[in-house]
Amino acid sequence: CLEAMGLAAMPDYRDRLSAAPSTVHLLVGDRDAKFRALGEALAAAAPGLRVEVVAGSGHDPTLDAPVPTAAALARALARVAA
Repeated sequence: CLEAMGLAAMPDYRDRLSAAPSTVHLLVGDRDAKFRALGEALAAAAPGLRVEVVAGSGHDPTLDAPVPTAAALARALARVAA
């Protein structure tokens, strides 16, 4: 049952990333090896994707490291606004 709720059952939109009309910002936790590796692979395949690793965080940066996550979001928003 839990497998159906996991990543394997989610739609795969990776092919759409390279056609995104603006930069895509992806925040990943430094202790989430699976999604950090996925983010790095996505960034290599999609030039418009930017990965930022949130220190002190696992799978949920907003819960694990709210202050560094807020700072990362502020940096991403500043890049978009520039």
